[in-house]
Amino acid sequence: MPILIHCQRHRHFCGMIACVLLMLANTVAARAADEPWEIVLKQRLVDERQCHFDRWVQLRKIRLGEDHGIDGRLRCRDGRNFDITRHKAHQKFEIRSCLPAIC
Repeated sequence: MPILIHCQRHRHFCGMIACVLLMLANTVAARAADEPWEIVLKQRLVDERQCHFDRWVQLRKIRLGEDHGIDGRLRCRDGRNFDITRHKAHQKFEIRSCLPAIC
């Protein structure tokens, strides 16, 4: 209740605070959005491997001249891992199963 009374007295200040908080929330949401290549890759994983993306185990973006290559390992919700590689932006990702090695 004290906050409500305080905001009634200082409406402009409370309005500015609300706008700032909203802008910060939108900035965080924008940073969390997938890049276009991630959207395409995740859809391919569902279509070709029945893998619903859970998280990145490892992800590296490698500069190759004018292009940026991508190399990484991801985990599906069911626990499977896949290695992915793309050497140039216009190429499709190579998707390989990552199975445990027996030594």
